[in-house]
Amino acid sequence: MLGPGERIAVDGSVVDGDSHVDESLSTGEPVAVLKSAGADVVGGTLNSTGMTFTATPVGRDTVLAQVVRVVESAQAGKLPIQALVDEVTSWFVPIVMTLRLSPSASGGSSGRPRQSLSP
Repeated sequence: MLGPGERIAVDGSVVDGDSHVDESLSTGEPVAVLKSAGADVVGGTLNSTGMTFTATPVGRDTVLAQVVRVVESAQAGKLPIQALVDEVTSWFVPIVMTLRLSPSASGGSSGRPRQSLSP
């Protein structure tokens, strides 16, 4: 039995009663959704009236666990363009630094700027 205003602790299925459930945590939807007997509910959502529900998936089968897996896999992988950027950077930066530090690019071997001959 879940009382009014209580959070649904785990994913489950409504057994008895009707209630509006605030699912904005998992769906982003700002309007509470009516849940009746047989409807699925997601852990972490907010119950507005009262209902009885039973826990169904637990552990790695919950909606939250699936979201965590998707985020972890997205963070672990590199975009294809990132490999190209890494390759270009590995060549570009040393070339620019070599050119900048070479005597001909810095104004001669003395390191001083060249003087103009015209007044």
